[in-house]
Order: sequence, then C-alpha cells, then structure tokens
Amino acid sequence: MNINDAFPGKYFKAADVAEPKTLTITGVGMEQLQDGTQKPAVYFQESQQAFVLNKTNANFMSQAFGPQTEAWTGKQVVLYKDQAAFQGRMVDCVRVKAAGGSAAPAPAVAPAAQGNDDLPF
Repeated sequence: MNINDAFPGKYFKAADVAEPKTLTITGVGMEQLQDGTQKPAVYFQESQQAFVLNKTNANFMSQAFGPQTEAWTGKQVVLYKDQAAFQGRMVDCVRVKAAGGSAAPAPAVAPAAQGNDDLPF
C-alpha cells in the first residue's frame, strides 16, 4: 500500500500523479488556499481532487483550450509529475498537457522559416 493513498488531499500534488492521469474537465473555479490567496482550480469528472493552477499551467491551458475557462469543460488533459526550480533547488511538481498532445504547445513557425525573405532580420 502506498501510504499517500491513505491520506488524499483536496488538491493534486506530484505524489498523486507518479503515473500520468488522464482526466476530463468539468469546470474551473477560484479556490482560497491556506495562505489566503485565491487561485483558479480545475475540477474533474474522474476525481474529487482539484488541480490548482500556477502561472505556467494556466498559460498552457489557455494556449491549448483558449482563455475562456468555460470552453475547457469536456476537454481531456493529462496530469503528470515533473520537476521545477524552486528557491535554488529542483522540486517535484504537477504539469498538464492536452490528452493525446505534447507537454507544451508547438511554437509558431516564424515567417522567415516559411520562406519570406523580405523580413529585415
């Protein structure tokens, strides 16, 4: 038994996604955290836990599904464990990607790469 399973939290943490989880979004709302701040949280059909968005994950969700959170309902995402720099050290974190997609949106192709030689750079 994984002892973390005995004490599930209200929000997803890296230990909860040791194996990637595919989830269906049912909505997004604001959650007041223990430190008094409010952040957007994503709710899912398959889990009681919510996914609190940091700026990085919020930006990805916005790029993948648009800035209006109402449009995210019904979309599938994969939550997975990753690492991020925090206070000078690497720590586990939760990241998100569109189900069936890459971890980050593909960068836009620059006009110069499309054969437009009229650009001054």
